[in-house]
Amino acid sequence: MARRRRQRRPGWLPFLVVLGPFVGAAGWLVTTGWPVSSNLGLISEAELPPLAADQQEPLGETSPEPLVVPEPAVPDNSHEGRLAPERSPLMFADVPEDYWAKPYIDALTARGVLNGLPDGTFAPNRQLSRAELATQVANAFDVPTTDIDQAFGDLSPDYWAAEPIAQAVQMGFMKGYPGDEFRPDELVSRLQVLVTLATGLSLPAPAESQPQLQQYQDWETVPDWARSQVGAAIQAGIIRPQPGAENRLRPQDIATRAEVATLVYAALAYMGDVTATPE
Repeated sequence: MARRRRQRRPGWLPFLVVLGPFVGAAGWLVTTGWPVSSNLGLISEAELPPLAADQQEPLGETSPEPLVVPEPAVPDNSHEGRLAPERSPLMFADVPEDYWAKPYIDALTARGVLNGLPDGTFAPNRQLSRAELATQVANAFDVPTTDIDQAFGDLSPDYWAAEPIAQAVQMGFMKGYPGDEFRPDELVSRLQVLVTLATGLSLPAPAESQPQLQQYQDWETVPDWARSQVGAAIQAGIIRPQPGAENRLRPQDIATRAEVATLVYAALAYMGDVTATPE
Protein backbone atom coordinates (compact mmCIF):
# COMPACT_ATOMS: atom_id res chain seq x y z
CA MET A 1 0.00 0.00 0.00
CA ALA A 2 1.38 3.42 -0.93
CA ARG A 3 2.36 5.60 1.99
CA ARG A 4 1.17 9.16 2.13
CA ARG A 5 3.83 11.71 1.20
CA ARG A 6 4.51 14.28 3.88
CA GLN A 7 4.59 18.00 3.20
CA ARG A 8 8.16 19.00 2.41
CA ARG A 9 9.91 21.92 3.98
CA PRO A 10 12.03 23.57 1.35
CA GLY A 11 14.69 26.07 2.08
CA TRP A 12 18.39 26.26 2.77
CA LEU A 13 19.63 24.25 5.67
CA PRO A 14 22.62 25.24 7.81
CA PHE A 15 24.48 22.19 6.72
CA LEU A 16 28.03 23.50 6.82
CA VAL A 17 29.61 20.16 7.64
CA VAL A 18 28.40 18.75 4.36
CA LEU A 19 29.83 21.70 2.58
CA GLY A 20 33.30 21.27 3.92
CA PRO A 21 33.71 17.87 2.29
CA PHE A 22 33.46 19.48 -1.14
CA VAL A 23 36.36 21.73 -0.26
CA GLY A 24 38.66 18.89 0.51
CA ALA A 25 39.68 17.81 3.98
CA ALA A 26 36.39 16.59 5.22
CA GLY A 27 35.35 14.43 2.31
CA TRP A 28 31.76 14.48 1.15
CA LEU A 29 29.14 11.85 0.50
CA VAL A 30 28.13 8.30 1.63
CA THR A 31 27.42 5.81 4.37
CA THR A 32 26.06 2.34 4.63
CA GLY A 33 24.85 0.06 7.31
CA TRP A 34 21.59 -0.15 9.14
CA PRO A 35 20.40 -1.39 12.46
CA VAL A 36 17.41 -3.45 13.41
CA SER A 37 14.57 -1.26 14.63
CA SER A 38 11.19 -2.43 15.78
CA ASN A 39 9.79 0.88 14.57
CA LEU A 40 11.33 1.03 11.10
CA GLY A 41 11.93 -2.61 10.19
CA LEU A 42 15.60 -2.03 9.41
CA ILE A 43 18.23 -4.45 8.19
CA SER A 44 21.07 -5.35 10.52
CA GLU A 45 24.60 -4.41 9.52
CA ALA A 46 25.71 -7.76 10.81
CA GLU A 47 24.64 -9.03 7.40
CA LEU A 48 27.04 -6.78 5.51
CA PRO A 49 29.81 -8.54 3.58
CA PRO A 50 33.26 -8.41 5.20
CA LEU A 51 35.58 -5.52 4.43
CA ALA A 52 38.00 -6.01 1.59
CA ALA A 53 41.68 -5.63 2.45
CA ASP A 54 41.86 -2.18 0.86
CA GLN A 55 38.80 -0.98 2.77
CA GLN A 56 40.05 -1.74 6.27
CA GLU A 57 40.24 1.25 8.60
CA PRO A 58 43.78 1.74 9.97
CA LEU A 59 43.68 2.02 13.75
CA GLY A 60 47.41 1.97 14.47
CA GLU A 61 48.44 -0.24 17.33
CA THR A 62 45.02 -0.11 18.99
CA SER A 63 42.54 -2.91 18.49
CA PRO A 64 38.95 -1.85 17.75
CA GLU A 65 36.99 -1.24 20.91
CA PRO A 66 33.75 -3.17 21.33
CA LEU A 67 30.54 -1.45 20.27
CA VAL A 68 29.06 0.47 23.19
CA VAL A 69 25.28 0.54 23.23
CA PRO A 70 24.07 2.71 26.14
CA GLU A 71 20.67 2.40 27.73
CA PRO A 72 18.02 3.83 25.36
CA ALA A 73 17.34 7.49 25.92
CA VAL A 74 13.81 8.77 26.36
CA PRO A 75 12.64 10.01 22.96
CA ASP A 76 12.09 13.72 22.59
CA ASN A 77 8.34 13.65 22.18
CA SER A 78 8.23 17.37 21.48
CA HIS A 79 10.10 16.86 18.22
CA GLU A 80 7.66 17.33 15.36
CA GLY A 81 9.55 15.30 12.78
CA ARG A 82 8.95 11.67 11.94
CA LEU A 83 12.25 10.49 13.40
CA ALA A 84 12.76 11.28 17.06
CA PRO A 85 15.76 9.94 19.02
CA GLU A 86 15.06 6.51 20.44
CA ARG A 87 18.39 5.84 22.18
CA SER A 88 21.71 7.46 22.99
CA PRO A 89 24.16 7.76 20.05
CA LEU A 90 26.44 4.77 19.51
CA MET A 91 30.14 5.14 20.22
CA PHE A 92 32.72 3.98 17.67
CA ALA A 93 36.47 3.57 18.11
CA ASP A 94 37.13 5.08 14.68
CA VAL A 95 34.84 8.13 15.04
CA PRO A 96 36.57 10.50 17.50
CA GLU A 97 34.82 13.46 19.11
CA ASP A 98 36.31 15.96 16.67
CA TYR A 99 35.52 13.93 13.52
CA TRP A 100 33.79 16.15 10.96
CA ALA A 101 30.77 13.88 10.43
CA LYS A 102 30.28 12.77 14.04
CA PRO A 103 27.24 15.02 14.73
CA TYR A 104 25.39 13.43 11.82
CA ILE A 105 26.50 9.89 12.58
CA ASP A 106 25.41 10.41 16.20
CA ALA A 107 22.05 11.83 15.17
CA LEU A 108 21.30 8.90 12.86
CA THR A 109 22.48 6.18 15.23
CA ALA A 110 20.36 7.74 17.99
CA ARG A 111 17.36 7.38 15.70
CA GLY A 112 18.14 3.79 14.77
CA VAL A 113 18.80 4.71 11.15
CA LEU A 114 22.48 3.79 11.24
CA ASN A 115 24.47 1.23 13.15
CA GLY A 116 28.06 0.09 13.29
CA LEU A 117 29.83 -2.90 11.81
CA PRO A 118 30.07 -6.21 13.68
CA ASP A 119 33.59 -5.39 14.92
CA GLY A 120 32.36 -2.29 16.74
CA THR A 121 33.65 0.25 14.21
CA PHE A 122 31.75 2.56 11.90
CA ALA A 123 34.33 2.53 9.08
CA PRO A 124 33.53 6.11 8.00
CA ASN A 125 35.93 6.00 5.03
CA ARG A 126 34.66 2.71 3.66
CA GLN A 127 33.35 3.02 0.11
CA LEU A 128 29.67 2.35 -0.48
CA SER A 129 28.10 -0.25 -2.73
CA ARG A 130 24.75 -0.09 -4.50
CA ALA A 131 23.34 -2.69 -2.11
CA GLU A 132 24.38 -0.61 0.89
CA LEU A 133 22.97 2.59 -0.58
CA ALA A 134 19.67 0.84 -1.27
CA THR A 135 19.60 -0.33 2.33
CA GLN A 136 20.19 3.17 3.62
CA VAL A 137 17.44 4.86 1.64
CA ALA A 138 14.99 2.04 2.37
CA ASN A 139 15.61 2.42 6.10
CA ALA A 140 15.72 6.22 6.26
CA PHE A 141 12.85 7.47 4.13
CA ASP A 142 9.10 7.12 4.10
CA VAL A 143 7.81 7.88 0.62
CA PRO A 144 5.04 6.29 -1.46
CA THR A 145 5.81 2.96 -3.08
CA THR A 146 4.70 1.44 -6.35
CA ASP A 147 3.67 -2.11 -7.16
CA ILE A 148 6.91 -2.69 -9.07
CA ASP A 149 8.25 -6.13 -8.27
CA GLN A 150 11.34 -6.39 -10.43
CA ALA A 151 13.41 -9.54 -10.31
CA PHE A 152 17.14 -9.14 -10.84
CA GLY A 153 19.12 -12.04 -12.24
CA ASP A 154 22.18 -11.22 -10.14
CA LEU A 155 20.28 -11.23 -6.82
CA SER A 156 19.44 -14.49 -5.09
CA PRO A 157 16.38 -14.55 -2.82
CA ASP A 158 18.62 -15.03 0.23
CA TYR A 159 20.96 -12.14 -0.62
CA TRP A 160 21.47 -10.03 2.52
CA ALA A 161 20.07 -6.85 0.94
CA ALA A 162 17.39 -8.38 -1.31
CA GLU A 163 14.50 -6.86 0.67
CA PRO A 164 15.80 -3.27 0.98
CA ILE A 165 16.86 -3.31 -2.68
CA ALA A 166 13.30 -4.23 -3.66
CA GLN A 167 11.98 -1.46 -1.43
CA ALA A 168 14.41 1.14 -2.82
CA VAL A 169 13.24 0.23 -6.33
CA GLN A 170 9.58 0.40 -5.34
CA MET A 171 10.09 3.84 -3.78
CA GLY A 172 11.75 5.09 -6.97
CA PHE A 173 15.19 5.76 -5.55
CA MET A 174 17.03 3.21 -7.69
CA LYS A 175 16.68 1.18 -10.87
CA GLY A 176 18.38 -1.82 -12.39
CA TYR A 177 20.67 -2.10 -15.39
CA PRO A 178 19.81 -3.56 -18.80
CA GLY A 179 19.61 -7.31 -18.71
CA ASP A 180 17.76 -7.34 -15.37
CA GLU A 181 20.91 -6.71 -13.35
CA PHE A 182 21.15 -4.68 -10.16
CA ARG A 183 24.93 -5.03 -9.67
CA PRO A 184 24.70 -4.86 -5.87
CA ASP A 185 28.47 -4.86 -5.28
CA GLU A 186 29.18 -1.99 -7.67
CA LEU A 187 30.52 1.07 -5.83
CA VAL A 188 28.52 4.29 -6.06
CA SER A 189 29.87 7.73 -6.87
CA ARG A 190 28.95 10.98 -5.18
CA LEU A 191 27.00 11.90 -8.27
CA GLN A 192 24.97 8.70 -8.07
CA VAL A 193 24.11 9.36 -4.43
CA LEU A 194 22.85 12.86 -5.24
CA VAL A 195 20.82 11.59 -8.19
CA THR A 196 19.38 8.79 -6.02
CA LEU A 197 18.21 11.24 -3.35
CA ALA A 198 16.90 13.83 -5.80
CA THR A 199 14.98 11.20 -7.78
CA GLY A 200 13.56 9.21 -4.87
CA LEU A 201 12.45 12.32 -2.97
CA SER A 202 11.15 14.03 -6.12
CA LEU A 203 13.10 17.19 -5.35
CA PRO A 204 11.80 20.10 -7.44
CA ALA A 205 14.33 21.04 -10.09
CA PRO A 206 15.36 24.69 -10.48
CA ALA A 207 14.20 26.50 -13.58
CA GLU A 208 17.87 26.82 -14.53
CA SER A 209 20.32 24.35 -12.98
CA GLN A 210 23.47 26.00 -14.34
CA PRO A 211 23.51 28.93 -11.86
CA GLN A 212 23.30 26.41 -9.02
CA LEU A 213 26.04 24.22 -10.45
CA GLN A 214 28.35 27.13 -11.24
CA GLN A 215 28.88 27.69 -7.53
CA TYR A 216 31.31 24.76 -7.80
CA GLN A 217 34.61 25.00 -9.64
CA ASP A 218 34.22 21.59 -11.29
CA TRP A 219 30.55 21.93 -12.24
CA GLU A 220 31.25 21.11 -15.88
CA THR A 221 32.28 17.57 -14.87
CA VAL A 222 28.63 16.86 -13.98
CA PRO A 223 27.14 15.07 -17.02
CA ASP A 224 24.25 16.77 -18.80
CA TRP A 225 21.75 14.06 -17.83
CA ALA A 226 22.36 14.62 -14.11
CA ARG A 227 22.54 18.41 -13.91
CA SER A 228 18.86 18.86 -13.14
CA GLN A 229 19.01 16.43 -10.19
CA VAL A 230 22.25 17.90 -8.81
CA GLY A 231 20.79 21.40 -9.16
CA ALA A 232 17.72 20.22 -7.25
CA ALA A 233 19.92 18.88 -4.43
CA ILE A 234 21.75 22.21 -4.22
CA GLN A 235 18.50 24.17 -4.27
CA ALA A 236 17.07 21.97 -1.48
CA GLY A 237 20.13 22.55 0.68
CA ILE A 238 21.16 18.90 0.73
CA ILE A 239 24.50 20.17 -0.50
CA ARG A 240 25.50 23.79 -0.20
CA PRO A 241 28.62 25.68 -1.30
CA GLN A 242 30.69 27.35 1.37
CA PRO A 243 31.12 31.11 0.84
CA GLY A 244 34.65 32.12 0.00
CA ALA A 245 35.86 28.56 -0.45
CA GLU A 246 37.04 26.63 -3.47
CA ASN A 247 34.02 24.36 -3.64
CA ARG A 248 34.19 21.19 -5.70
CA LEU A 249 31.56 18.53 -6.34
CA ARG A 250 33.98 15.79 -7.38
CA PRO A 251 31.03 13.87 -8.82
CA GLN A 252 32.95 10.81 -9.97
CA ASP A 253 34.65 10.16 -6.61
CA ILE A 254 33.38 7.06 -4.82
CA ALA A 255 31.18 7.96 -1.86
CA THR A 256 32.01 6.94 1.70
CA ARG A 257 29.87 5.97 4.67
CA ALA A 258 30.55 9.24 6.50
CA GLU A 259 29.78 11.34 3.46
CA VAL A 260 26.46 9.65 2.85
CA ALA A 261 25.49 9.95 6.51
CA THR A 262 25.65 13.74 6.16
CA LEU A 263 23.66 13.71 2.94
CA VAL A 264 20.99 11.38 4.32
CA TYR A 265 20.60 13.61 7.37
CA ALA A 266 20.34 16.72 5.19
CA ALA A 267 17.68 15.03 3.04
CA LEU A 268 15.73 13.97 6.14
CA ALA A 269 15.90 17.57 7.38
CA TYR A 270 14.59 18.83 4.04
CA MET A 271 11.69 16.39 4.33
CA GLY A 272 10.93 17.64 7.84
CA ASP A 273 11.76 14.30 9.48
CA VAL A 274 14.58 15.70 11.68
CA THR A 275 15.72 19.11 12.83
CA ALA A 276 17.83 21.17 10.44
CA THR A 277 20.96 20.58 12.50
CA PRO A 278 21.77 17.63 14.75
CA GLU A 279 20.86 18.05 18.41
